[in-house]
Amino acid sequence: MDRLGLVIDRSDNVVSYASPIGAFPRSYDVVMPNYRGLLSDLSKEQMREFGSAIYRVLSTLGPLPLDYEIHQGEGLPLHAHLNARLYPYSNVAGTLNLPSTLLQSAAAIRSALARHRK
Repeated sequence: MDRLGLVIDRSDNVVSYASPIGAFPRSYDVVMPNYRGLLSDLSKEQMREFGSAIYRVLSTLGPLPLDYEIHQGEGLPLHAHLNARLYPYSNVAGTLNLPSTLLQSAAAIRSALARHRK
């Protein structure tokens, strides 16, 4: 994701990026690459860091219809998929539009996060 310019934010434990794989108009992932446990086993600080990364993406996106899920499992890094939909009640078939502005979308959310930090 670094080489493609899709990374939005990174810390020692959590990385967020615009996903080139999502089937929604705008898809983002928040991943703990080195954590392979369950969400319920996170320490208070790890939970705060993971939750804060999700919050930063969501607060930057604003009030959009969302589809999100958290994946956890044996051997799998803990991660969340955050998908912004075109319409509140659109089904998957109504959102299967791979964005032509993926790189611009990642840059825009990075800029918005930078403005928010000031």
